[in-house]
Amino acid sequence: MRAPAVVLAVALAAACARGGDRTAAGAGPPPLVIGRFADDYGNAFRISPALFEQLPRNRFHIVEWNAAEQYFLARNDAGNSSDSGLWTRVDWMPLTGMEPYTWGFCMTAYRAPTLDSARATTPAVRSVPRRGCAGFPFSRMRVQPVDAGPDTAAMFAMAQALAADSLRGRGPWTPENEHVARYLAARLTALGARPAIGGSILVPFASPPRPADTVYNVVGVLPARGGSVGGQRVGLTAHFDHLGVAAPDERGDSIYNGFLDAALPVAMVLDVARRYAAAPGTKPLVVAFFNLEEQGLLGSLALAGSRPRPLGELAVLIGVDAGSPAGEAVTWQLMGGAPEHAAARIADSLARARGWTTTSTPPRAISDVFPFSQLGVPILFPIPGRTWRGYTDAQRSDAMARFDHYHKPADEARRDFPLTGTWYFADWLWSIVSVVSR
Repeated sequence: MRAPAVVLAVALAAACARGGDRTAAGAGPPPLVIGRFADDYGNAFRISPALFEQLPRNRFHIVEWNAAEQYFLARNDAGNSSDSGLWTRVDWMPLTGMEPYTWGFCMTAYRAPTLDSARATTPAVRSVPRRGCAGFPFSRMRVQPVDAGPDTAAMFAMAQALAADSLRGRGPWTPENEHVARYLAARLTALGARPAIGGSILVPFASPPRPADTVYNVVGVLPARGGSVGGQRVGLTAHFDHLGVAAPDERGDSIYNGFLDAALPVAMVLDVARRYAAAPGTKPLVVAFFNLEEQGLLGSLALAGSRPRPLGELAVLIGVDAGSPAGEAVTWQLMGGAPEHAAARIADSLARARGWTTTSTPPRAISDVFPFSQLGVPILFPIPGRTWRGYTDAQRSDAMARFDHYHKPADEARRDFPLTGTWYFADWLWSIVSVVSR
């Protein structure tokens, strides 16, 4: 695939030159290129004898394999983000001595008008793989562990439990609030998290409104591949507190359950943590659930002011506290993405691969990540926009009226809440974490 030019190790050329024997000519593809893979740039692929998929959206219907000359031809799916209905040629080559990468590919043609013209495209130059793909490197492919993607059923169940009436809105300085903190600490421990600060995942603090009362943030670190928790890390956070019990609404309901704010974001963060634990990167993942956000970011302010670099050296700290759209949002604001930093560029690139657009804005004091931006930590706080795939403006407005009840008792778990947007949001978060943590 043609990709932004990167400097690959000199070993690539040598490894490719040592590539294994070509598979004998025949109708079927070699086993080497069948399965689930990830490339150098964090893109995920699923390849079968009949279909080449660049997840989550682009599909290419394979009509011809040439195992002897190591290429296949495919018709671009009508639903692809660009060049739909045209023809693609993909040249591949085996790699040896470059574990975990086992083969590389070049999308030699991707907008050929006919099958014959795709077949006639000049092959990629395998003898110079660092620039043999029309001046760019071959994309190296590694086997990806089986990952079924975001688990929306588990996320809904978690958010529903956190938003239950029995937890009385996870109000500040309440037994229910502490119960949730201990529950989340146990969940992180079960995933293999270790304390990121001191000797406990439960991090106590007191705040000016009630200095005699101890409450807890929940902060753990999931080890990187190889077991390390040191060095540069990636951070992901949501707040678990809400407003508790307050003035009743017109229905007489006085429990502010906080399903979208922010039980569901907490569940999304745990889903990303689950996937990271199954396929860790080279940078550890810090997961922080902050308390007393609704009281003015008190939990994050307490931690940010407690010591230099309280979460260690962070490549980025991502905040998840903008609810979850009912549909797949295709426009996003990346609060904290300006001035531009590396993680913002990665998030934008991964969004564009899904057919979305992003706009970066400077940090604002609307999220628990903000205090860390004031310490020089790169932050991202994704906010879904007003355009949802498959929704008219009227349909989106109707969904917002039904489900978005910010700071009201009606912000409750509903069985009819569509989880499409949650799936896409959580999967994007995972892809950002996965790429930044490499």
